[in-house]
Amino acid sequence: MMTCLVFGQVKTINVMISPNPARDFCTISVSQSVEARVYDLQGTMVLKPERGESFDLDLTALPYGIYFVHLIGQSEVRTVRLVRSELGI
Repeated sequence: MMTCLVFGQVKTINVMISPNPARDFCTISVSQSVEARVYDLQGTMVLKPERGESFDLDLTALPYGIYFVHLIGQSEVRTVRLVRSELGI
């Protein structure tokens, strides 16, 4: 039995959220085109921006608290934390 390993280019999703914590607005920049979804702590989807590499999110309709940004790329799924704070930065 022979095992063959194939090495390919794995594209990882690099993410920058600015500012984080945010008060009313934030920008999410990613290294590849992804589908993004924002969930609250109960697992309810609260925002679903268009697919892309940069998202400007309006958080004003959301209560202050912790959210999870779920990013779905071509070969990877990544989840990052976003904090909406009354103080922001």
